[in-house]
Amino acid sequence: MIPLRDDVPSSRRPVVTQAGIVACAVVFLLQLADADGALFERLGLVPARFLEPGGDHVVREVAGSAFGQVVRSRPLLPAWGGDWLTLLSCTFLHGGWLHFLGNMLFLWIFGDNVEDRLGRWGFLLFYLGCGIAASAAHLASEPESAVPTIGASGAIAGVMGAYLCALPAVAGADARGPGPSSSELSQVWLRPRAGTPWSGYS
Repeated sequence: MIPLRDDVPSSRRPVVTQAGIVACAVVFLLQLADADGALFERLGLVPARFLEPGGDHVVREVAGSAFGQVVRSRPLLPAWGGDWLTLLSCTFLHGGWLHFLGNMLFLWIFGDNVEDRLGRWGFLLFYLGCGIAASAAHLASEPESAVPTIGASGAIAGVMGAYLCALPAVAGADARGPGPSSSELSQVWLRPRAGTPWSGYS
């Protein structure tokens, strides 16, 4: 299911949430103008490069020709500002329109209420911390990968977890009783065609 909105008002304008969406939008526009995809390599987290900065890391590109597909190898571009920065910078990149719009929708719906409860500075530190923690988890799980890792999903997953803890009744996890809350999350359900595998967001 995909949430559309919630009915929980915020006591103040969610400045940090809005700034995060704007920052991701600006970076995404830069990506659209980046025909070579250099931003993925410059700002994305590449575990192999992070753990072995001086290593001979290469990118394999598949290109079509009259003789079929040709695989070419070239050196991986260095990170801007050092690989430590990519733990955070990778969270502002997205792999396409669906990836970008989906993440921004979830941030818009859940971010304002979490920011309202943590405060602006607290929410900023929490959001960035969740993004870095997600990057570190990927680094630990795929240490030899030379593929750039991108996306704000880890940070937004942390925001959704905080929302679930702060507003369990709204999120449908109220331990005090099975009845629905008067302030439910409005949702749209994705119904798969018969006989096809499916998955959904929750």
